[in-house]
Amino acid sequence: MLCAKSAEENSLPQSIRVAIAAPYPSIRQSIKNIFYTHGRRSECVEFDSFHALEAEIQNGYEYDLIVIDTGIDGFSLSYAPLESITRGTNTVFLAASIGRESVLKAKEIGAISMLPLTVARSDIAAILINAVKGKSNWKYAFTALRSYDGRHPGFDTLTDKQGQVVELVSKGLLNKQIAVQLSITEHTVKVHVTNVLRKTKLASRTHLAIAWLSDSNKPASVRI
Repeated sequence: MLCAKSAEENSLPQSIRVAIAAPYPSIRQSIKNIFYTHGRRSECVEFDSFHALEAEIQNGYEYDLIVIDTGIDGFSLSYAPLESITRGTNTVFLAASIGRESVLKAKEIGAISMLPLTVARSDIAAILINAVKGKSNWKYAFTALRSYDGRHPGFDTLTDKQGQVVELVSKGLLNKQIAVQLSITEHTVKVHVTNVLRKTKLASRTHLAIAWLSDSNKPASVRI
C-alpha cells in the first residue's frame, strides 16, 4: 500500500480537465469519482472508444491528463509514439491483464504509468493525482509482473464450481440465472462470487469479468 500522502501531495490544481477512455461505465465512473473528490473544479470527459477520444484531440480539445483502459475498442499498444495522438498530454494506462511485453511497450510509446485494475482504489487515486502533475509511477506494473506475470492472483486457487460461476459472470448472467444453470441456490452463487473477489483481490463483478475474459491462462478445467 502507498504511504499516507500530505494534503499538498494529494491536492490538484483548482481546475483540471481529464479524458477517461474505458469500455465499462463502472470503471469510468470510478475514475471520475477520484477527481471529483480531490478537485473542486475537475471536468471529466468520458469516451467508450479510443477513436472518439482521438477525434476530439484532433479537433483541438486539450486535457491535463488522459486515462486509457487498454481494453477499450480501437486501442492498440502498437501506437507509437503516443505523443502523436495525445499531443504530449500525460497519459496513464489501466489494464485488466499485465504482461511483460505490454508494460515495456507502454513505457516505450510514452505513457507515464500503467496500472493493473487489481490495484486498490486509494492507490489508483494517489497515482492519478500525481500523474496530473507529471509524476510517473511504474511500481504496480512491475510488481504485478513479479507476482503473477500477467495472471490475476487467485485464479489458480479457484474450485471447479467457483470457476464455473466466474465463467458465467463473465458472460453477463445474473446470480439467479447462474443458480438455475448450475443447479445451486442464488445464495450459494453470491457466496462463491464473494469468495472469488476475495481470492483475486478484484473490486467488483465487472473487474472480475474483465480479468477472466482477458486471462488466456484461466483454468482449463472450467466446463459448464
